[in-house]
Amino acid sequence: SGNQRFIRRRPDYSQQRPQRGECFMQFGELFWFEHLHIIPRSISLGPVLSTQEREYEIFNGFRSTTKDITNIVEDGLQGFTLTNDPTLSPETSLGPKGTIVVSVSVSPIGPVTIAAEIVYTFDGGESLTIPFTGSRVIIMATEPQAQIEEVWEWQTDIIQAASGDEQRIMTRDVPRQSLVYRFVKEDGNLARLRNQLWAWAANTWALPVWTDYTELSADAAAGSTSLSVVTTDDRDFRAGTNELALIWQDEDNFEAVEVSALTSNSLTLARETLAAFSAGALVMPVRLALLRNNWTGSQPNFGARDAAVQWQIRNSVSWEDALSPRAIDAGGTYRSLPVWDIDSDYLVTSGSYSESEDRSLRVAADDGTGKFITSTPRKYPQNRLTGIEMQAFGREEFFRLRSFLHGLRGQQKAVWVSTGRQDFTVESATTAPSTEVNVEIVDYTNLVAGAPDGPRTRRNIEIVYADGTKDYRRIISAQVTAGVREVLTLDAGISQDCTIANISRISYLVKRRLGTDRLTFRHEFYEGEATVGPINLVDVYDGE
Repeated sequence: SGNQRFIRRRPDYSQQRPQRGECFMQFGELFWFEHLHIIPRSISLGPVLSTQEREYEIFNGFRSTTKDITNIVEDGLQGFTLTNDPTLSPETSLGPKGTIVVSVSVSPIGPVTIAAEIVYTFDGGESLTIPFTGSRVIIMATEPQAQIEEVWEWQTDIIQAASGDEQRIMTRDVPRQSLVYRFVKEDGNLARLRNQLWAWAANTWALPVWTDYTELSADAAAGSTSLSVVTTDDRDFRAGTNELALIWQDEDNFEAVEVSALTSNSLTLARETLAAFSAGALVMPVRLALLRNNWTGSQPNFGARDAAVQWQIRNSVSWEDALSPRAIDAGGTYRSLPVWDIDSDYLVTSGSYSESEDRSLRVAADDGTGKFITSTPRKYPQNRLTGIEMQAFGREEFFRLRSFLHGLRGQQKAVWVSTGRQDFTVESATTAPSTEVNVEIVDYTNLVAGAPDGPRTRRNIEIVYADGTKDYRRIISAQVTAGVREVLTLDAGISQDCTIANISRISYLVKRRLGTDRLTFRHEFYEGEATVGPINLVDVYDGE
């Protein structure tokens, strides 16, 4: 009727709707039961340097049905040994929820690239496949001579305006690393290396880093899962998947191990060692490497040969990621950047280096009249220091030097560099915490502070006190007083009295970067005695 109201009622599903746990159970049953499974679904062997052991499981998820294996296809199993592998006999079957665990032993002898698989076919047409991937690697266990050469190469795209302003773009996240090893051996002792180079030239090598070695501090028995070492400090050991180390007793007794964790005096291994080693055996980081070019050799005298081989490291990492927060370790910081005093923070060994200034001067003559016009597009000159060589004595000092230089990422990062000169000389005393320093007249006020864009390149200074402490300050103004001194006004007060006796020197701080993306370290010995260079430094002006 017209007055009748129709009320729509929601159906009552309370008795029909499954509970949350029931949903999960139903989903799990659909996925797991009434199916065949192989666990894990694949096996990645990584670099195979010694015999590796793995296991996989074949599981019949049917709750009331027996499944028979009717066929097995094996491909690429050279060097594999399988234990408890199902046979093709009629008795090979898996009862309801039955399982078979297969052990696999993979030998380092076999094809270089491991790309194998086993396919199990069951009655009813179902099949399971277990693939194996990895690569066999040869260990370069021949001891090289000292004077190892280590090269790191970044790649920076520099966009520079005519004025000198620049933008730097790092186009290689991880630097390339290469090592040059030199061998001087009698013919018999070099024969193994020659055969390895002949047969394995284009393949992957396990290359020990001799310059980062440590020693076993205690005997390591066969079956050990950890190694006690003297120290891992100031050495480039790494832990994780496919991070390797070499235990080296001599050229006939050695073993590569995978490092899963490390402390300052121990290495935890992913698998047990196969052999026993005595305390004092060397332990070195191992890198995966390829030959970078053809090796060269000569015959310095009868009965002896030498060979020089360069390897390119395959598993290089970002130095900052590996060593943070020690990536850039300098004498101090100023305006969020490290300060590098090349005369004191690190030893300059070349005795001298060259300095030049590029103003991009343009000289033009007008129609041969003898009058010349000089112009420049630059607002300020670009100063360059070239031919700097530096040396480290001992592992701690070398580690600090290498960490600092690697943290610069080639030409990417800038630092403040002290000139190390007496750019200003104290004329008369001022007392802390004064913001003024009285210096002898060097025409800073007129020629630098008063020039367009002049202060931008010469307004930061390092004040070195007699006790070695330093102040980093910015000059915000300058004036000549009484014609006998220049007064520099600073952005912050001095920390000590500025007197002739108490000031060692006042030097400019200049923002600079490396002038090259390539660094070469020459290791004289294995104990951290190394020289790096030549290093070039270039002024940069990005916001200063």
